[in-house]
Amino acid sequence: MGEKQYIDIEDFVTRMREHWTTNLSNVSSKELELTWRQLAQAFKKNILSHTDTEQRDEWLVVQPPTGSGKTQGTILYSAMLPHKVDTHPGVLIITRLKAEADIVAEQINELAGESTAVAHHSDTNTSFEELREWPVLVITHKAYELALDYLGRDGSIRDTFEFFHSFDHNEEGRRKLAVVDECLDIVENHQIDKDGIELVLEALKKAPGAWRNEKDMLQKLDSHLEQQRIGLEINPQVFKKERMMVDYCQDLDFSSLRGAIWEKDIKWEKKITGKYNVEVRRDIQRRIDNILKALEHMAKQFVYYAHHNGNQTWNTARLLVPEDVKGAVVLDATAGINTIYELFDKAVVWSAPENVRNYQNVKLHVSTGHKVGKESMSKNPQSICRDLLSDLEGRFSEEDDKALIVTHKDVEPVLMSYNPKFEMETGHWGALQGRNMWQDCNKIVLFGMPYLPNVLTMNAYQVFKGPVSPDLATEDEKEHMDQTRAKLKRGWLITDIIQAFNRVQCRKVTDGEGNCEPTEGYVLFKSMDEAQQIIPVIEREMPGIEIVWSSMMETSKKKKTRVSRSDAVDSFCKFLEVMDQGECSKTDVQNHLGLSPRKMDELVKQARDPESKVGQAMLENEVTLKQKRKGKSLIFNKP
Repeated sequence: MGEKQYIDIEDFVTRMREHWTTNLSNVSSKELELTWRQLAQAFKKNILSHTDTEQRDEWLVVQPPTGSGKTQGTILYSAMLPHKVDTHPGVLIITRLKAEADIVAEQINELAGESTAVAHHSDTNTSFEELREWPVLVITHKAYELALDYLGRDGSIRDTFEFFHSFDHNEEGRRKLAVVDECLDIVENHQIDKDGIELVLEALKKAPGAWRNEKDMLQKLDSHLEQQRIGLEINPQVFKKERMMVDYCQDLDFSSLRGAIWEKDIKWEKKITGKYNVEVRRDIQRRIDNILKALEHMAKQFVYYAHHNGNQTWNTARLLVPEDVKGAVVLDATAGINTIYELFDKAVVWSAPENVRNYQNVKLHVSTGHKVGKESMSKNPQSICRDLLSDLEGRFSEEDDKALIVTHKDVEPVLMSYNPKFEMETGHWGALQGRNMWQDCNKIVLFGMPYLPNVLTMNAYQVFKGPVSPDLATEDEKEHMDQTRAKLKRGWLITDIIQAFNRVQCRKVTDGEGNCEPTEGYVLFKSMDEAQQIIPVIEREMPGIEIVWSSMMETSKKKKTRVSRSDAVDSFCKFLEVMDQGECSKTDVQNHLGLSPRKMDELVKQARDPESKVGQAMLENEVTLKQKRKGKSLIFNKP
């Protein structure tokens, strides 16, 4: 029969207990060990289901609570597998971050006592062909998405797992265990607007070849947007609605056109802007290629119109799971509140063991009546940041408290331009999961809510249940669509909130009862209604948490304390990091961060010095500084 290709469950739990308490200096408990047992059961089931036609397509979703050792358990299990290559099942681990992939592979090799795992991402040199030789392969979500684009140019998802799932050292030639750490983004979204359509139409005038069908699709999409624009002026309530477009060009293959965009002898910047510039050329090539990629999927999937915040767009999406691919084990602590698993018929969600965590040492202060959306907070970021920090200085201790403030991407650099009396760390939505750098913070403040665009809920619904045009749906269909989209949006919001909370010190279990170090959280909601929908779910997901209804940032006549400013170096470096692609003038940067002209001039001087911290940030983020004409404002450009 040969050596088993899975680990005995009791052996794994015993080794995990030893690893958890001795190597990692943590505290074990019966409840934690139930979590580890479930982890081993899921891994074993996934390995054995490889040849089971009924179960091999299942995606097992396990919900180990935050801080219960799901990543360490995956590392240890991979290290315990048979060391002989010809008896190894082959493992694929998908993580969110490149640094995390490196650490996972390194720790597997350390525990195994030999090189059995390799990380593959954009910073590694391992070729696709080499990957099939390694028993354990660790990749990122992004690497997976890029492989889909590289292998699935025809719009299908068939065979796009090939490079990552192939394994040369078993009879089947495939990896038998696939593990996704954190929720996998299984829906890929695409969107274009009128500016994007016009950019590609202009490029097509100069591109070699006729591209008649491609032009026809673009012109049709452009014409429909113009009709919608006119309709909005006549009847805004009707024409703001989402609607499907059914008479578009199907089965177009944009791969040849995408290849032509990258031909070296085409000076796109000269043809479009009238000037030669390699950086601009590269930027235009990337923008056009991204638009063509979206158009390609629109031709293969579905297209619908949406109007959001004054912007008219065409949208589509696709499911990033091949029909015949073997399922994986998904480790998602918040799976119970993510409606995507209800829509994904291949997902089998296992209930989490009870009483693993106890959050009785966590106090959550809840305040309502705030402007917390991205757009509203970006209008006057200096004022709201100053008001928040002034409020927090009255609550936090200068000596004992270290606070993580999570906010929107555009607001974070403004926060960092201040230097409050307490120790402050910052982070922004979309860049929190998988990061453990804030686990010594005893305070956390959620300053802004990560509301996702409505088009994302529509995309998810259409991928799993569509295509269904909202304006043509029956009353029952429309009701089901609206309820499902509302659940998706609320679930994604709560998931982000809970994931953020578990970045600080409450993530670590400190005793056999599942407790954590004392932690205080502060969350600002736009309304009492929103808070009352979300807080009960947080109480269920974080059992024992104490809720305190508070008032923060009150605009009364009470005098606010003055908050000191920082030297702005870290603030400006963060701005360069989160800056969107395109141009931003020196004046706009200065106004956004609230800097004096003298301070801005100092930062510009440092930006020109590659040895300075600012200069290094310019290089790392590929930002360049230029002046279009003498006497005109300096421009920061990010390709």
